[in-house]
Amino acid sequence: MDPATSCLQLRLRVPRSPARVASVRRLLTHALTAIGVVPGCRDDVVLAVNEACSNVVDHAPAVYEYDVAVTVDATWCVAEVFDCGPGMTEPWRDRHRGPRALRGRGLHLIRVVTDNVELRAVHPHGLAIRMTKRLSWEGEMPAGWTADAYEHWTVLDNRTPRTNGSAAAHPDGQTVTFL
Repeated sequence: MDPATSCLQLRLRVPRSPARVASVRRLLTHALTAIGVVPGCRDDVVLAVNEACSNVVDHAPAVYEYDVAVTVDATWCVAEVFDCGPGMTEPWRDRHRGPRALRGRGLHLIRVVTDNVELRAVHPHGLAIRMTKRLSWEGEMPAGWTADAYEHWTVLDNRTPRTNGSAAAHPDGQTVTFL
């Protein structure tokens, strides 16, 4: 999304801890409420980001911090969570683990409550997840806000610019490869 047409941008570097996941959840809830996103839609976005952040806490124990970027325009919310942990050891299979499963439902849940989910490998290690959700507004959408294409990854564009169309460098020398 182009910052000139966006109505909200949040970029956070978050320490890896359960308490900080709750802080991200509260901040995002307040921000989406303040700009007039309807409660059900807002709850879906917050739940998806919460699950992605919780996955970093649960599955990337060597990571000290991770990045969260949320960009909103008149039509879409794009949320990205990027870490430098071990990445996924096996390909993501969209399988439902059942209502009694205590673990392993986060990515399925994210997929259910968003319109699109993309996972990208970070080399030599790590994972980036991008979640998009079409927004619904309380009353009219804010005047002057326009929709824009969301082709680039905000969290990656905060770092070293891409040198080709297929990768972006991480400040620690890692590369995100677009699968």
